[in-house]
Amino acid sequence: MRFPDIFTGRVQHAGWCTIQAGTLIDEAKTRHSSSLLLYASLELRLAIEQLLFTIIVIAKGKADEATLRACLRPGGLFRVLAEVAPRYALKCRFARELEAFHPEIPQGADWDVKTLLRHHALLSGICHAPRVIRGMGAPTEPWDERLAQLQEIQTYLAAGMKKDTAVLTFKGATPHAMALWRKFSTGQITLPELRRRFSAAKTPLVSRQPSPRPYPLRGPALPL
Repeated sequence: MRFPDIFTGRVQHAGWCTIQAGTLIDEAKTRHSSSLLLYASLELRLAIEQLLFTIIVIAKGKADEATLRACLRPGGLFRVLAEVAPRYALKCRFARELEAFHPEIPQGADWDVKTLLRHHALLSGICHAPRVIRGMGAPTEPWDERLAQLQEIQTYLAAGMKKDTAVLTFKGATPHAMALWRKFSTGQITLPELRRRFSAAKTPLVSRQPSPRPYPLRGPALPL
């Protein structure tokens, strides 16, 4: 069955999957359809997996064939994520400090990896448990509980993707700012020292080359 407000041409983008899931959730509520609720769960889980790969790319600073092959192996996405999550957290911390001194930089999405993994596990449980929702032998309460959980996850993802995830590539940062990043990421300087150097910097930390404004409400799923 097709609904006029549900996109039929797929786009490989976490934002597209999140919007699709929101439409499916609304239709599931209207029609009290367990099938649509399952489809919404699948879309949300796919959106999270795309975001997790984005986090890996941001942490590594590039998308290479070796990383892609490692992520495509069974369980590989989560193994690679565990390896790079500390660096991603450092990059987010650095970006927040840079934004504090340069408010013209678009606010970057700072995804909480543990929250994304918790949501992914819950969605996997829904997708793999055929008797947890109405219409499949379960009472009404679990169906309503799952609906509320999906709405919470969809709202969380939509709010995060309104921020410009791509800023975490530090596009436009000057060599001085990148030198500070290398020192901070390798533990050569502490967070208080980073703040002091940002505050005392005599040279710009962000390129003054023209950039498009206003910034889009939704940043790309991958930091291209």
